[in-house]
Amino acid sequence: MRKRGHFLLLGTLSLKQVSISLAPIPRKRYPNIKSTFNAMDASIGKLEELSKKIPKDRRMRTGFLAVETDTDPGEVFNSFVRSDLAKMSTLAEKIGGDVHDQMLAFEEAVEAETGVISYAASVSMPPRDDLIAKCEPLTDCADDAVEYNRDCDPSDPKKHHFQALADLSTMLGWVVAPNTVKHVKEYNQVIDLECDNILSNFIQLNCDPVHSDYATAIKGFTKQLHDYVVEYHPAGLRWNYLRGAAPEGYHVKKKVKARKDAHPFLDFLEIIDGPVAEYVYHSDLLGGPVAKQSRLVFGAFCKEYELITRAAVLDKGAAHVSRMYVMPVMYEIAEVGTVSEEVDREDPFYLHLKAAADVTQVLSWVVSTETTASMFTMELANASELLLDRILKDYESHSSIEFHRLWVESLRSVLNELKIYVTVHHYHELSFNTQHSIDDVNSLWREREVNTRIRNLKTKNKGCVRHWTPGMRYLWGSGVVTTPQRKAVITK
Repeated sequence: MRKRGHFLLLGTLSLKQVSISLAPIPRKRYPNIKSTFNAMDASIGKLEELSKKIPKDRRMRTGFLAVETDTDPGEVFNSFVRSDLAKMSTLAEKIGGDVHDQMLAFEEAVEAETGVISYAASVSMPPRDDLIAKCEPLTDCADDAVEYNRDCDPSDPKKHHFQALADLSTMLGWVVAPNTVKHVKEYNQVIDLECDNILSNFIQLNCDPVHSDYATAIKGFTKQLHDYVVEYHPAGLRWNYLRGAAPEGYHVKKKVKARKDAHPFLDFLEIIDGPVAEYVYHSDLLGGPVAKQSRLVFGAFCKEYELITRAAVLDKGAAHVSRMYVMPVMYEIAEVGTVSEEVDREDPFYLHLKAAADVTQVLSWVVSTETTASMFTMELANASELLLDRILKDYESHSSIEFHRLWVESLRSVLNELKIYVTVHHYHELSFNTQHSIDDVNSLWREREVNTRIRNLKTKNKGCVRHWTPGMRYLWGSGVVTTPQRKAVITK
């Protein structure tokens, strides 16, 4: 009856179709935990690979990492590991021998890491070479601790003691690891395995409980270090988040604001017409190879202007097409460098030629690939400042110091204006297909010139303009403005 009733309801369906529809519904299959974990792990791996392709300057960190703190971060780190480190030190002293000596080297490494964390909280992230130099005490102490494991006899029953502490010393290198959480997580698993090996050799160690306690203390330290990194440095070692810190040698980065009438063509033309023209003028005053090189520098800036205007109306295209666009600029930059190479090092203008060549190298930001165009410009400009300072120092007692000082100031103006220009208009790379028109340059130039003249007049006449207020009288012909005196009120 049940099948027949369904047949009547379904109407045109056959009995075979009805019997299929009345078949028991299969139970939904749920994936087990292992397959779910494997799928999640594969997805995380794909996300990690994808994140590597994102430019470094676009990898945003969480809002938590931007929070400033008043507490010394080194003390926070010590609060996590202090108790377990004290236990490890006490137990290593009881074990004695090389285990105790290795622990002393490890304690020095922990102290050095505390200094690195405190230092990083008060400065902006330095260049890679400076960071490596700052971490040298940490790496040296960690290497000393690892050396005990290399020198250990494989038949020594305490070999796992040395291996565990050597891995723990290497785990301290999370401060320079590209992925801090992954680094400490992997070493946490390795150290746990070594500690289990210490416990498995309990009989060979004469069943002394000090060894099992030592393994437990190492596990506790490893867990605390892992928790600290995950909580405070999940995206890498944090920099410059200690409130009110202004250490020597590092300056607060000023935010560059674009002017309301900013235009990529007009702004670059103003660099050529302003600082570059001043540099050429002062180079002519010095004469010789400096004047000759200044003409080539001017030509390099003009070629770069042509590249910027051409890129604004073209698609970026393939890599070989981009190289074809920048070849004239790179040729002019190379020509500037040949002038300094042709002059002997004993020539009085050798440093001038070298400095001008270094400044012109900044124009190669158009082909920077390893970093952003803005960062590339900043790094080369900072390196060029050293030669300019040296020129002023060498000519400090020279009679023509004023000519050299003006020449150096003009080159510094070129560097500063170029840094601002690249940061505002081409922060990541040379901008293609921006649809800016060169026809707008003339009208914008006239408008900007008028605004500049008005601003200069206001500044010049700021102290001469009088604003009329009620009660003031003007004595015609004398140009004197007086205020009427009030009559004294006589009271009885």
